Amino acid sequence: MQIQQLSAQYRLAQLREQMQQHAIDAYLIPSADPHMSEYLPEHWQSRSWLSGFTGSVGTLVVTATEAGLWVDGRYWVQAAQQLAGSGIVLQKQTPDPRTSYVTWLSQHLPEGAHIAMDGEVTSLQLFEQLHTTLGANYRLSTDLDLIDRIWMDRPVLPCAALYALPEQVITQSRQEKIAAIREQMTQKQCQYHFISALDDIAWILNLRGADVEFNPVFLAHLYLDDDQTVILFIDEAKLSSQIKASLIRDGLQIMPYTATKEVLSQLKAGTLLIDAAKMSIAHVQACPAQIKRKIDLNPSSLFKAQKTPIEIEQMRQTMVKDGVALAHFFAWLEQALAEQQPITELTIDERLSQFRQQQSGFLGLSFATIAGFNQNGALPHYRATNSSFAQIQGQGLLLIDSGGQYQTGTTDITRVVPIGSPTPAQCRDYTLVLKAHIALAQTVFPEGIAAPLLDSICRKELWQA
Repeated sequence: MQIQQLSAQYRLAQLREQMQQHAIDAYLIPSADPHMSEYLPEHWQSRSWLSGFTGSVGTLVVTATEAGLWVDGRYWVQAAQQLAGSGIVLQKQTPDPRTSYVTWLSQHLPEGAHIAMDGEVTSLQLFEQLHTTLGANYRLSTDLDLIDRIWMDRPVLPCAALYALPEQVITQSRQEKIAAIREQMTQKQCQYHFISALDDIAWILNLRGADVEFNPVFLAHLYLDDDQTVILFIDEAKLSSQIKASLIRDGLQIMPYTATKEVLSQLKAGTLLIDAAKMSIAHVQACPAQIKRKIDLNPSSLFKAQKTPIEIEQMRQTMVKDGVALAHFFAWLEQALAEQQPITELTIDERLSQFRQQQSGFLGLSFATIAGFNQNGALPHYRATNSSFAQIQGQGLLLIDSGGQYQTGTTDITRVVPIGSPTPAQCRDYTLVLKAHIALAQTVFPEGIAAPLLDSICRKELWQA
C-alpha cells in the first residue's frame, strides 16, 4: 500500500479520536481559508493533507465509521486515483441536490447528531445553508479546529513582502477607492464594512503580495466605518517602512492579522455590510448581538469589475505581451517537432514559462500550466508531474491551458495543437466542441436567466452526436 494511503488512514484515525473526545458525530472539512479563497496557502490545505486529494475544490465529511469526499465531474478521475486505499469514498457531486453531502448527512446521521466544522474557514453563506437544511434536526458547532490538533507539522502562515503597484499602472488612489466604498455604505445605510476577500483588499490598497501561489495577493482583512476609521489587519512583518508610512499617511491603522474578532466584538449598535460568501461565520459570531447585518456583494468587487478606459488598454497591452510569448513558444514547438527533439508535457510547461518571463512586467504564472497530450488532455485540471507525464510524440492532440500574471493584467489562454495527424474521431470531437462554443457565443438571452439553460444550448451539438 502506498505511503499516501497509509497516511490518510492514520490521519483519519487521529481525527476520529478527536471527534470521539468532543462527542462529534460528523466533521466537515471544506476547501477554504478565512478569506474563502479558491487557491489556499498550505496552512489551510487541510482537506488535501487529510485525504491525499490535491484538486482545488472538494468537501470532506468524516463520521465515526465513514468518510466521503464530494467533488464535481472535473475531478472524478483524479479523486478516484488519489483516494484509492485511503478509506475515503469518492462521492460524485452533480447539480442534483440528492448528490450533495448535506443530503448524505441527513440520510446517515440520526436526529440530534452533532455536526462540527471550523468556523474560521466556513463562510456565513455555507453555514446558513447548513442551518436551514439541517439545523432543526441536528446540532451544529463552529468552534473546533480539530485539524490543528492532529497536524503536528502544519505549515506556518506565509509572510511574503508586499509591494506597491507602479504609479503608471494605478488609475485610482486608495483614498478614492475607499471614498467610493463609503458612498455605497451610505446608500445602503451601513455604518460598518468588513472585507476578507484578498483580491478586493489588494485592489483597494493598490498593493500586491505573494502569500498565495499564482495569485499576487496577501493575507489580510480590512475594516471600514462610515466616518474616518480604516483598519488593515495584517502581519506587520510583510510591510516595508515605505509602504507602512504610505498607509498611515492615507489614514489607515495597522493592526495584527489575528486582531479582527477583538475589533468586531467592540462594535456599537449599527449595521455591518458583509458579503456572506466571503466572510467566515467565526467573524460574524464575534460581532455583538445588537449589530444588524446587511448581506450584499462587497462594493469593491463591483468596482473592481468595472474597468476604466486606461485599465482596458492595459489589458490589451497584457494580451499583446502574452501573445508574443505564445508566438515564440509555437515557433519553438514547430521547430522542435520538425527536428524530432524529445518533448514531454513538462517541457511544454518549462518553455511557456521561459518565454513569458522574457516579457516586461511579468510577475509569474496565473495558475499551474495544463499541458495534456491525448488522453491526459481529457482530464480537467490535469497537471503533469515529475513522476507522471507523457511524451509528445506520434499522432494526437496537445491541450495547452496556461496564463500569466503581469503588472497590467492576467491572462488565461487555452489552445489545442495537432501533433502529426489527428484521427478522424479526434477531428469530429474537436469540431463538435467548436460548434458548442459558437452556439453559446451567438446566444442572446434575458438578464438573470438560469445558467443551466445556457448550458443546454451549448451542449446541443454534443447531445445530437
